Amino acid sequence: MSILDKLNNREKEVALLVCSGLSNKAVSDRLFITEKTVKFHLTNIYKKLEVRSRLEMTVTVLKEYPSDYERDFLLSCIGYGQ
Repeated sequence: MSILDKLNNREKEVALLVCSGLSNKAVSDRLFITEKTVKFHLTNIYKKLEVRSRLEMTVTVLKEYPSDYERDFLLSCIGYGQ
């Protein structure tokens, strides 16, 4: 089971965009949601992945998907390229 299987679709989108280096504001602009909503999703993501910070979440996700190809593929699946 993938670590991302713990997340719903919107949480996956937020997590992957944050892992690609986007700020909360940039994520909110991309997904047409408020920054407050991005923060809400991040709080839920942290709980589900049992992490305490943006950096820890990114490390956790990137450990599972270490190659640029895999990350790019995941981002393309949700409609976002780097």
